[in-house]
Amino acid sequence: MGSVIFVHGTSVREESFKQSLSKVGEKLLARRADMTLIPCFWGEKFGSNANGKLRSVPVESSWRSPESLGDEDYDAGVWGLLYEDPLYELRVLSLQPKQVNVVAPNELSPYQKLAWAVKKIGIEGELEQALSNYGLRAIWDEALQKVVSSKDYLTALRNVPAMTDEISQAIARAFVAQAMLMVCDQQKFPDGVAPISAEERDHLVDLLVQQLGMHRSALGWLTKQIVGRPATFFVRRNRAEISESAYPAVGDILLYQVRGKAIRDCIHEAIKMAKSPVILLAHSLGGIACVELLILESLPEVKLLITAGSQSPLFYEIGALGSLESGKPLPDHFPKHWLNLYDPRDFLGYVAEPVFPASPARKIMDVRVNNKEPFPQSHTSYWNTDAVWDEISIELNEVLQ
Repeated sequence: MGSVIFVHGTSVREESFKQSLSKVGEKLLARRADMTLIPCFWGEKFGSNANGKLRSVPVESSWRSPESLGDEDYDAGVWGLLYEDPLYELRVLSLQPKQVNVVAPNELSPYQKLAWAVKKIGIEGELEQALSNYGLRAIWDEALQKVVSSKDYLTALRNVPAMTDEISQAIARAFVAQAMLMVCDQQKFPDGVAPISAEERDHLVDLLVQQLGMHRSALGWLTKQIVGRPATFFVRRNRAEISESAYPAVGDILLYQVRGKAIRDCIHEAIKMAKSPVILLAHSLGGIACVELLILESLPEVKLLITAGSQSPLFYEIGALGSLESGKPLPDHFPKHWLNLYDPRDFLGYVAEPVFPASPARKIMDVRVNNKEPFPQSHTSYWNTDAVWDEISIELNEVLQ
């Protein structure tokens, strides 16, 4: 009855395209045996290719085993978690079995010693000056209260066997991280931008640890093993391996911005050879290419555009869609039916209907699906999800009736 042209996304090469095409054929033809499936494989000819090992990756970024990590690596990893969740380290320490300690008469328990030491922290002298200089003084009291009133803080204090450098540093880091997070939220810092430098952050931790009567030392075993190791996953990964596995995806996107016409021409050729009516079924970057082709060319034989995990709405919204300026409507010749599938766990999938100006002559339908996968698998699993094909089948039946 018509043709479905399958346009793949980034980093797809021959073997993976064959696998995707096989899955698409299996799911599509089980529901619409009257359709002809046409492959549009642009990756091999027009995709990025670095011709072997990447020489631009610094030599120092070689494989590093967990055993080779230094204290600075673990420290950076822990802070990476604390920036998102200031109580994370305390939560880990609170998981230790509660120690039963026999306390001599008139002697304070470790919990009482810690609580008293925290209570005695004085916002004066060098600490007050540093907080003022770093822009944290106004928020500091509220940040401390937020930490000390938390269940994680109280549980950690009750479970520690003694007042140690490890717990003191964890408390100090929690205070500083909480203050930094609150400043970021209040002043709307962009993601990935810290309100103070690492040196300023560590200076505050040192001052707090001193006030707690302890000394700054290397991270303890528990923090390293339970917090540091997971947090340093990307530190210890071979950067060359990551770059070489990621560059086809990133490279395809960058290459498309420069030489996207070749990919669009490839799709156009497939449309010209296809039996009408034509449905474009596109994933990821393939969706961007299809959207731009349909903006630039009047192709009345294309009755339905289906995109999955597409970044075209984002490109349009930020002004990176070269074929259409942000805020301008889709041209009249653009297909009247656009089904856009997205999974909320797919960080590369975006919604289109709220972004493109509405038109009574066109239906843009965003459909949320659940691929039941974490990212990045959620981005590559659309064709495995039966609910995706159910939605596609409904739309095909409506458009081609």
